[in-house]
Amino acid sequence: MTNRVLPLFCLACLSVATAPAFPAFDITDTGAAPEGAPEIQPWRVVRLDPDHGGLWAVAGDLDGDGAAEIVSAENFNEGDTHFTSAVAAQKLDGAVLWRWGRPDLGRKVWHHDVACQ
Repeated sequence: MTNRVLPLFCLACLSVATAPAFPAFDITDTGAAPEGAPEIQPWRVVRLDPDHGGLWAVAGDLDGDGAAEIVSAENFNEGDTHFTSAVAAQKLDGAVLWRWGRPDLGRKVWHHDVACQ
């Protein structure tokens, strides 16, 4: 067990020694990022199905082609009744693989988990 702790401690020391030159991110700072701070850009933007898709999204290889697809869903909430009301599966180019449900029942806001995970 001691042999495993020492290398982790050494790696932690190295990460402190090689800290970036710009200041640490401050969550109370609402200004611009410090000069030289890395900027994260999305690899791809996929427009979700406007009718069946919702704010809940998961990814996985649905058709066995080795590439990820996106499943998005919306939910129904009225009183104490909650259920997944519509689901859409899409390829990363935006093409719809399939749709399920009734999009007229659901809403495109987060409220509760949906049965798509």
